[in-house]
Amino acid sequence: MANGNLPTDVPYDAASSTSTGRVLSEDAGREMAVQTRSNFAAGIAIRGLQIQLMNGQSSPAIIGTATIPTASQGAPGAMASADKAKLDGVAAGANNYVLPTAGKGTLGGVKTTSDVASAAGYTPAPIIDGVPYYKDTDTTYADATQSAHGLMTAADKKKLDGVAAGANNYSHPTTPGNKHIPAGGAAGQVLAWESDGTAQWRAEKDTTYGDFKGATTSAAGSRGLVPAPAMGAATRYLRSDGTWQVPPYPTIDSAISSTSANPVQNKAVSAELGKKAPLASPNLTGSPTAPTPAAGSNNTQLATTAFVQNAVNAAVTSAAAYQGAANSYTEIVKTAYKPGWYWFVRTAGEYAGQECESGDMIIANTAKGASVSDTDFDVIQSNVDYVTANDVKVWFA
Repeated sequence: MANGNLPTDVPYDAASSTSTGRVLSEDAGREMAVQTRSNFAAGIAIRGLQIQLMNGQSSPAIIGTATIPTASQGAPGAMASADKAKLDGVAAGANNYVLPTAGKGTLGGVKTTSDVASAAGYTPAPIIDGVPYYKDTDTTYADATQSAHGLMTAADKKKLDGVAAGANNYSHPTTPGNKHIPAGGAAGQVLAWESDGTAQWRAEKDTTYGDFKGATTSAAGSRGLVPAPAMGAATRYLRSDGTWQVPPYPTIDSAISSTSANPVQNKAVSAELGKKAPLASPNLTGSPTAPTPAAGSNNTQLATTAFVQNAVNAAVTSAAAYQGAANSYTEIVKTAYKPGWYWFVRTAGEYAGQECESGDMIIANTAKGASVSDTDFDVIQSNVDYVTANDVKVWFA
């Protein structure tokens, strides 16, 4: 937004509640002149195969180009550098010479596909219509052997196809840790250690155990198989003397008593229970704590001080709160702004993506999050809208 202090001697339409005043500023007029010089042609330059259209700026810029096409056999155009080099290599007055075909008594060109470089071992061959003719010789070859070259047999080719690329004459190592499982073995045998890296098949060792022997007052017991419990003794336990016994269940009092000698429910338990507050109308002392209910809870839960403080903060979050005059947009976004916070612009500049002047108002419409966005704010401007240099740039864009 340009300066709102418009000259009083220049007539313009004033802004109203239903229309916006528009007037061309000095900056806009200068920009319109720059854009005119930039976008309209004022000269032509030829550089190589290009014709360039230049504008009227003090340092002319290219606003359009046209390229002259290269000549081809079917269309005229500019000569390519390769064609010029080729033409320079053609002698003046050169013609389209055709080499005659060689024949009996006639010199000329000979057609051949041979790459023989010496006549040794060869006899002259007749040339008919420029083509030399040779008589076929015996080209029968025997199959290759281990001592003589020859043709590969189909069997050898099949064998070769079955060999992996890079295959070698592999020999399995015999060092410890690399030996194979020995052959043999029979039912009831297992592999047993023989020596370092060597195993042998051997019969399983006897794994028969004796019965468990219980302890007495004068002798210790021994390990072994435990005796089988009798039918109906599902709730018994194996005692250290090797017998199944009924567990000695403790006696539990039916009611709490401060005089009971029962170890399961003694005087200490009764004393600790006496320190607890009753469920009905407890009289708590000290600084009792309780879980803080979720925000917005409306039930019979205890309202902690934290719950009350959060409710109060939420109630005043959206209230309008003046934060002072701002010298920059950066100064505003650095704050922990909340909905309703507002600032007056002290220093003109860009605020929330809009050009603002002194006296404009910036209002936060949402709380600050992990990132700042221009949409977090609303801008209220108080001056007259008119044509700016930026408006003119947009027109010529």
